[in-house]
Amino acid sequence: MRVVHIITCLDVGGAETMLTRLLLSAANPGQDQVVISLKDVGPLGLQLQQHGVTVYAMHMGASFSGLKAFIRLVFLLRQNIVTGK
Repeated sequence: MRVVHIITCLDVGGAETMLTRLLLSAANPGQDQVVISLKDVGPLGLQLQQHGVTVYAMHMGASFSGLKAFIRLVFLLRQNIVTGK
């Protein structure tokens, strides 16, 4: 089973830290964990990657096109949920 988590960013903060703790403590051999960060990977994303969690960064910023970001997000979700790649 693949579980996809979408979060704004993976800088050190409350929700980000709790997601990191959840993913690192709930290692289940039957589950593949994927995190999509709407901004960058950040320090917690690097930590997750070191533990084998797949982390995608959308690099959304103030100048990033909302439509382009939405299309990219839909592509990532289709790739990870529908096809399981």
